[in-house]
Amino acid sequence: MTAKPRDLKVLEELGKFHAEFTTLWYDQYEKAYRVRARAAPQKGTRFLLTREEFWGMVIRARGLCQMTGQPFDRFYRGPTGKHPFIPTIDKVNPVGDYTADNCQLVTWISNVAVCDFGREAYMTMLSYGTAD
Repeated sequence: MTAKPRDLKVLEELGKFHAEFTTLWYDQYEKAYRVRARAAPQKGTRFLLTREEFWGMVIRARGLCQMTGQPFDRFYRGPTGKHPFIPTIDKVNPVGDYTADNCQLVTWISNVAVCDFGREAYMTMLSYGTAD
């Protein structure tokens, strides 16, 4: 299977907030899209987010988690070898479909926490900040 060529306009926009490793970031975002598009039907959810809508969401997020404001980081690995700060697509309403109105880009760790404990509990935890 031949890889789809990268969209040059998207690459140019990504370069405004991912000045280094722009093509690697493009591929990381593309992977986030493909993973969710492939997994959604297996979970009984419709994936209706178009690539154009997705790239618009990426550009609006400007390299930041839309839930926490934390910058995405594709290089950091936690002690388990996982990448907790990579971007992933989150459904705001978990029972809804993957649509432009129901999706946001968040860090993988935020998505896992919200899936396990709920958005309200996660946001409550964030409101406490960090201990001194």
